[in-house]
Amino acid sequence: MLKVYIFLSFFAICSINIKGQLSYGGVPLALTDNIVKKNDLHTEVMPPLPSAVQSKYDYSSSSKDNAEPLRFAHSFSVNYTLDNSGYLQKFERYFIWRLPIKSKGAYSVNIIFDQFNLVKGDSLFIYNEDRSMILGAFTSKSNRESGVLATAPVKGDKIIIELRGDNSSLRKSQLRVRKVNHDYLNLFSSKQSIGTRFGLKGDCHVDVTCGGADDLELLKRSVSRVIFDGTELCTGTLVNNTLYDGTPYYLTAAHCMSSESSAETALITFNYQVPNCQSQIEGSFDKTISGAESIVYDESLDLALLKLSSTPPAEYRPYWAGWTRNETPEPPFLSIHHPQGDVKVYSQAFNNVEKASFYTSLFLSNSHWHVDEWQVGSTEAGSSGAPLFDHNGLLTGLLSGGSASCYNPYDDYFVRFKKAWDFLPGIYSRLDKWLDPDESDALEVEGFDFYQDSGETVMRLSNIIDDDSFVLKGVDSGDGYWSGHNSRKDVGFAEMYGAFETVKIYGVYLVPALSYIYNGVEADVNIQLWSGESVPEFELIEALNIPISQLSANKEFLWMFNESVESSGNIWASVSVDYTNTNDSLALYQTDYNNKRDHNTAWIKDSFNNWIPVDDADISNYKTSFWIDLLVSDYDFVDTHKDEIEFPDSDIDLYIYPNPANGTLWFKSNNLTAQSTTAIKIYSVDGRMVYQSFVDTTDNKGSVDISMLNNGIYVIGFIIDGKSFYKRVSVVN
Repeated sequence: MLKVYIFLSFFAICSINIKGQLSYGGVPLALTDNIVKKNDLHTEVMPPLPSAVQSKYDYSSSSKDNAEPLRFAHSFSVNYTLDNSGYLQKFERYFIWRLPIKSKGAYSVNIIFDQFNLVKGDSLFIYNEDRSMILGAFTSKSNRESGVLATAPVKGDKIIIELRGDNSSLRKSQLRVRKVNHDYLNLFSSKQSIGTRFGLKGDCHVDVTCGGADDLELLKRSVSRVIFDGTELCTGTLVNNTLYDGTPYYLTAAHCMSSESSAETALITFNYQVPNCQSQIEGSFDKTISGAESIVYDESLDLALLKLSSTPPAEYRPYWAGWTRNETPEPPFLSIHHPQGDVKVYSQAFNNVEKASFYTSLFLSNSHWHVDEWQVGSTEAGSSGAPLFDHNGLLTGLLSGGSASCYNPYDDYFVRFKKAWDFLPGIYSRLDKWLDPDESDALEVEGFDFYQDSGETVMRLSNIIDDDSFVLKGVDSGDGYWSGHNSRKDVGFAEMYGAFETVKIYGVYLVPALSYIYNGVEADVNIQLWSGESVPEFELIEALNIPISQLSANKEFLWMFNESVESSGNIWASVSVDYTNTNDSLALYQTDYNNKRDHNTAWIKDSFNNWIPVDDADISNYKTSFWIDLLVSDYDFVDTHKDEIEFPDSDIDLYIYPNPANGTLWFKSNNLTAQSTTAIKIYSVDGRMVYQSFVDTTDNKGSVDISMLNNGIYVIGFIIDGKSFYKRVSVVN
């Protein structure tokens, strides 16, 4: 088997890495050695939660009605450094320092460093006991002038911090953990668990991936979830400026922050949303940026404009929202937000908004828009800071609070963008100096896809089509499923894409329907990309020995490459499984029967290591897709989707159809004589002739039997009147 590219080893990808500007590849040595036994590590244990902290099932501690953020965690102040805590081991060429921290009963733990300064060559990881979630590596590239670094929550009540480096750098890095935050509301449980974030939002909300609102496809990419101080959940928006230069300005509510310095602890999560309007599937939340600079902060207007520590990369699919200073915005109005810190949803109001004062004395009078009623959805705690877009998709306000809920969708208040523009005198209390740096006096600015002009726009590519529903489909005459472990002992499950003229692939989304681990001893899976003419043949990249625990049921799993992969032709993204532990089980969602689906894209690798389309193996023989999506950019498909394709450069009007072709390919031309013979030659995309024949034509047309060809892309040549003409055709037998 030829391997064209291998960018990743097992140790680079076996964890759920929180990527973006936070992690730079690698793996904790805990996954590769037996140097430190579990009992050898001294654990720092947090005290019990104070009695004043609400029960983990009580969500009334935060109130949107009183303009408060959603508090999900309790913060412990600590002072852990390399000198006073942890466990140091020195070896011949390197050292390891590990610090376990436990906060009993926490659903997740996150920490905040107030001193974080790594020397070049040192790397730091944070992971939980079962290593099902790993952050890192953090390196010297993660250093900031402030020294502050806030980390994402890690599932479970115990985390391990691991620093490693060359002995020459021992104790040259500076670390101090100042805050340990105990999650008591639960950011990670399955939907069925009491206290989970996912599924906690009210039942009136509409997921952003379900469409139905103007400009939603673009605007949803500007809105994200934000955590401040490791304890507060809110919503914020990436906003454009008059220079259209991609400066990562970020608007949210001042009341989401305990102080102006909270900006340094911001953790922004992009694209946390259900995939494909499937409300039972939790979206991934591993696209994060840590840290921001406070640019504008004014509590009297409930306004905070931040500048993120780094520009969201192209694979985050960011969009810079436009804004308007119009004082008479027109409906319908749209708000996109994270109610209860849950997946992203949208709300709509079809009535006019009016200038108003927030009904308490918290903010300046007459500084807000009053939304009297939401006709679609509502808002909740956690929605604070959400944008209000007008009928043109331009931001006109930011949510301070109100009494609206799913049970009572009335009376919400958004601080007016125009009021915040230049009402107050100081430049740190107004927006105009920052969002209009060239003093253009623009009344409005359009939204901006920063990466589109450079051709870097990243898309999620899926074979899911309209009206698809998802199932676990059992194998014929046996146990298990066509998309995972089964009694047939199928060892691989792949989704076919293409054919591409060119494509750049950043990552793979998997959506498991079943993930079961027996007695804590788990099997592994591998993820691979393949290319080939008609079957997965050439391995492009692989990720080996990923524990099944990382692929949770009903939660999408995103595997990101350390580098993008460029290829062409047909591409297969596959998951392979082993049967070492016969009690473990993994299966992906696949599409149910859909009469709109014209071809099969799901493939399996049987126990004899042969790749075959599922509809060849399944006696029900319906066409299906496995839920495996690609994150791609710079892609063009081979042009094979027209019913009839003309040869524009020839003086013969030759057409071939249908394309894609199934069983029989027809061709016609007015230049063909009434009864003649045409020479046909068919080549694979790598130039090998796979078929040749002479075909009789009648009434200016003829046909070619292609039923013997494997699925894939071919070049077909016609010799007419001594001239040769060639065109690509896609075969989907």
